[in-house]
Amino acid sequence: MPTEIIVRQMTEADFDAAMEIKNAEGWNQTLRDWELIFSESPEFCLVAVKDATVVGTVTAIVHEKKLAWIGMMLVRKPFRGMGIGQLLMKSILQKLEPCPSIKLDATPAGFPVYSKLGFEEEYLLNRMTRSPINQSYPDRQDFPIRPAVPEDLQAIADFDQEIFGVRRESVIGHMLASEPNVSIVLEDENKIKGYLLGRPGTNYYQLGPLVSTVPESLHHLLTHALNRLKNQTVVVDVYQDKENLIHWLQAQGFAVQREFIRMYIGHNPYPGNVQLQYLISGPELG
Repeated sequence: MPTEIIVRQMTEADFDAAMEIKNAEGWNQTLRDWELIFSESPEFCLVAVKDATVVGTVTAIVHEKKLAWIGMMLVRKPFRGMGIGQLLMKSILQKLEPCPSIKLDATPAGFPVYSKLGFEEEYLLNRMTRSPINQSYPDRQDFPIRPAVPEDLQAIADFDQEIFGVRRESVIGHMLASEPNVSIVLEDENKIKGYLLGRPGTNYYQLGPLVSTVPESLHHLLTHALNRLKNQTVVVDVYQDKENLIHWLQAQGFAVQREFIRMYIGHNPYPGNVQLQYLISGPELG
């Protein structure tokens, strides 16, 4: 490993360089996404630096000091093959060592790298995208859904915690603030039974997370959101075992773009109830 490459904690002054590296890869995250991750866990946002130039990044957002989510693992193309990615990963894992659960969503290219570090496969996800189309979907009236509002944050976070496995209130709040017009909750007797959130991105509008205890409501929740996203490019990251939902998405014009592999290292004490999770927030947030 060249001695002139160092790893240090990210600062706000590094955001421009981080966005530049991210944009070069065509990833979807916005500056607001970087700000969320940094504000939640600044000590777990790292950069690799060579000759005063940021050449790589890695982040982790930690929920309740229980579950750490690693993301934004990026190295500038001219500096690849120098071990920078491995150095960043070893550095972040060392800092996260006290955390009982550590996860990430890997691309197929990253899978062997993370496997060598001790990560194990948990399950698979499909990234699906839909090009802009001017199409309306018939709304159904047989499910009690309504727009989510900021005052729903605590109730959504409570509901989500039981299913996701840990409380991720900051991520849910970020979604609610990003795009309230697409945030939807499913209620029964004033209790939340499902929700769908979303956020704008650099290249796509990302829908997710989608969590529900009522499988019959999925198409209705998504239809409600898609009717508000006409003429926008949309992306979803869907659990690969949700075959019926994948077929429905394909019928709406979505196509599989790539695969993600959810991985964990060491123990997996907070697996959550995956059967009731359908779309994730994005690979950088889980």
